[in-house]
Amino acid sequence: MTVFTGTIFYYLKKHKKSNRKIILRFTALMLLGLLLRGSTLYFYDHGKWILPSLLLPYFLSNLIPLVYLKLKSEMIFKPIFAERPNMEKKAWLFETYQITKREKEIINVIIQGKTNQQIADELFISLQTVKDHTHRIYTKIGINSRLKLVQMING
Repeated sequence: MTVFTGTIFYYLKKHKKSNRKIILRFTALMLLGLLLRGSTLYFYDHGKWILPSLLLPYFLSNLIPLVYLKLKSEMIFKPIFAERPNMEKKAWLFETYQITKREKEIINVIIQGKTNQQIADELFISLQTVKDHTHRIYTKIGINSRLKLVQMING
């Protein structure tokens, strides 16, 4: 419970107000679920006849907060590839590391979050050529993953 509370307070500090409402609602749903599960266990010990009517709410109390968080998670955790690239950083990166025209094309498609196979299909080149260009880009810039490349450009 302490870890749960600490995590909630961490996210409340870190996120903006619109996301705080989502996190507080999730917390309230979790606490209601705990209360419902506790009352189900209480009634189980004191009156076995009421148990069947509490089984469905017992299982739903675990499921409802998770479904709520899943529905709202896109608002809280935005994928890194969805961000718009910073054009100034991209131009600086291309100029500083002497990125070729083809490597620029590959970087632009990587930023969109596409796989090597999708890049090969889009640019009409082989999969191995995409891997070679990607490796050359990583070597020039001094990174080792797509995520770092995207973070460099998106800032």
